[in-house]
Amino acid sequence: MEEHIDFDYAALDGELEPEDIREGAHEAFRRVLRFCWRGESGRKDCRAAFRRFVVLCAAYDRSLLHDANYRQLSDMLGCTKAAVSKILRDFCEEFRVNARERSAESREHMRAAQLRR
Repeated sequence: MEEHIDFDYAALDGELEPEDIREGAHEAFRRVLRFCWRGESGRKDCRAAFRRFVVLCAAYDRSLLHDANYRQLSDMLGCTKAAVSKILRDFCEEFRVNARERSAESREHMRAAQLRR
């Protein structure tokens, strides 16, 4: 199901031209792809790029991966939970975004786990 967000496009009239918006979107998408494809020592690794891409997909729309948590993602991707966390942390630092906001449900789950200790 596609989500609809109300946005006042008329408020943008005169501020940005469609070409500017497309150019900005193009540049942002290029930067995300370059993040996914960055390699150690200049070497490009398809598995590592795929891993970064999947982690970003899960961070921004968990429903794409059946609401998988870090442990489940790490199992799917054949890496450690720490590696999944590092990918997302690196992305958040590089792009100055917060993609790791917890839902109320996950906060409650964490709280319950801490109380059981």
